[in-house]
Amino acid sequence: MHLLFPLLLLFAAPPGDLPEPPPLTASQVTSIQTLIRETQTADARLQAELLRRQDALTAAYARYQLDAEEVQRLQSEVLATQTALLGNYHRLQVELRGIVGEARFQRLHRRIDLHLRKQKKLSQETTP
Repeated sequence: MHLLFPLLLLFAAPPGDLPEPPPLTASQVTSIQTLIRETQTADARLQAELLRRQDALTAAYARYQLDAEEVQRLQSEVLATQTALLGNYHRLQVELRGIVGEARFQRLHRRIDLHLRKQKKLSQETTP
């Protein structure tokens, strides 16, 4: 789940089927920029951590002598990291709703989802 999207998405031309929301205030723009930056930083760190932990778990399973305690510890670490990723995304969603009204949220939400789908597709295309 990469949340790396250009801030331009926040200000791009809106889809035609939504009413025009009031413009963002300078304070809202700053709050959104900070929220996105913090979320992206945490997401990148957690994604890297998850990959390391999954690799360690894969390596533990690759050894003939299975260390059940190590495997259990690594599984717990993978689950904890996945939980942290979900928590990070949840925080983004909750705080975004606190910054903008419903009409602006609907527009931002559509753009975020579109970007996430594109990122997922790109990730799948580059992963062997």
